[in-house]
Amino acid sequence: MAVLKRIYDEQSWEERLSKNKIYDLKELCDRLSLHEEWVLSNLDYPAFFYEYFSDHYETVLMLLSKDELELLIRIWNPKEILELSEINQRHLVSLEGLGLIRFSYQNKEVYVNRDAKTNLCFYLRSRSSKRKMEEYQQLEYAIKGVLYQCGIISVQSLYDMLKDGPLSITRQFVQEFAIARMNLWSFAGVLRNRLGEYYLECFEVHNREQVFKGWLKQDDDFAPLSFENAQSLGKAGGIGMWKGVPELISLLMRTIIKDSMATTIFIKTIILYLQNGDSVEQVMNKVESKIKDFTEQEREQFEKLLCLMYDSIPLYEKKGHTRGESKLVHGGFTLIPGGKE
Repeated sequence: MAVLKRIYDEQSWEERLSKNKIYDLKELCDRLSLHEEWVLSNLDYPAFFYEYFSDHYETVLMLLSKDELELLIRIWNPKEILELSEINQRHLVSLEGLGLIRFSYQNKEVYVNRDAKTNLCFYLRSRSSKRKMEEYQQLEYAIKGVLYQCGIISVQSLYDMLKDGPLSITRQFVQEFAIARMNLWSFAGVLRNRLGEYYLECFEVHNREQVFKGWLKQDDDFAPLSFENAQSLGKAGGIGMWKGVPELISLLMRTIIKDSMATTIFIKTIILYLQNGDSVEQVMNKVESKIKDFTEQEREQFEKLLCLMYDSIPLYEKKGHTRGESKLVHGGFTLIPGGKE
């Protein structure tokens, strides 16, 4: 068992920030839309951020996830035993990026910046901060859930979808929050069109141009998703309980995979194929090596469930609507695929 040793760093918070790469601090400045303030300050980046964070403690809550903040509070508590195997090292990297700690994997040491702790400890331990951490975590899950369903969405449409949820939010705050946290999300990025409108893009979208072309054929708005359902989808990593999904999980666990993690990865892969526009035949060809040990009956069952998923899973190029919705009623008649539409 490797236990992290705490060492108290006597450097100031500003000095610790100066150890970061200038590029990373510039990127942070851009993400927080602080470029003009930085220019007017006539300070270098470390000095500017030291002053800014000292006056705007709430920004740290926006930049760091609940898990990262809770880890920071544990690091600050000398009575806490920090087992390296139980710590997500990406969280340590995020804390280093704000000059709050320095971490040495080789020596199994974490350097606690006293200056940063003195500035932030009381604030982050307060009830109001803990409530904000919880609210921001809810909002993060909800944003992720919408992206998992729609692939790409404008900030305005994202706000319209989430504004009636339990949190008091504005469109501007949703934009600032998403952009501020974007470096924590390895699955999403920010786009801006010629009109200056911001969009969020899930990196699970395989072909952005295909999605935009699909939008031109789509008269509907983005498929609606309640705040609560968006949260659930975000927590589940984009694996919704759409028709066919629970049954396919059960089939895989009973037959060829029998391991929950491997099954989850396989199901997620299939969902992404379908969300990105693949046909049932294309998916069958792509997963052939995985299902080669199926019996004929199991293979038939697999394909039947895949057909259910094909119609029920949201499609990126349809703004999160499903293929099944496209097959429904047109002027009182059911549309049968094939021929002219």
